Amino acid sequence: MPFIPLPWPDFSPLWVSLKVSLSATVVVVHLGTWIAYKMHRGRGTGRSLVEALLMAPLVLPPTVVGFGLLVLCGKNGPIGRLLALGNFQLVFTWYGAVVAAMVVSFPLMYRSALGALRKRMWPFWRRRAWMGPPSGGYFGTWLCRWRCRAFWREPS
Repeated sequence: MPFIPLPWPDFSPLWVSLKVSLSATVVVVHLGTWIAYKMHRGRGTGRSLVEALLMAPLVLPPTVVGFGLLVLCGKNGPIGRLLALGNFQLVFTWYGAVVAAMVVSFPLMYRSALGALRKRMWPFWRRRAWMGPPSGGYFGTWLCRWRCRAFWREPS
């Protein structure tokens, strides 16, 4: 039986997938952690509205998110027109796939980072309670000690 050489496999889909996933992961980890930190530290009236907008891609069906991205980034969309001024097209490129992956995965990273920040801030509350009266006065110290006792109380 003669040896039949097989053609070399095309690895371009693998390289595109690696480029998209690694690029989106790097950007989403940094951006999601930074925005979670800002949302954790910030207090304001529009905080719940901003959080609802950040979590919208997680709640909406994937087809709606994809259609919204096509409408925004298409030739006639607001982002598409801005990009067309610089002779740059986002739709149906691997850059567009990075943007779509970032939009879909951002809420997951944001909620994870926000939960970690909320959990991580407890040692600061405990340390503040044991260090004496904060700048808020005696009531702030009492409230902080009360919260720490409730947190460390053994379940009965």
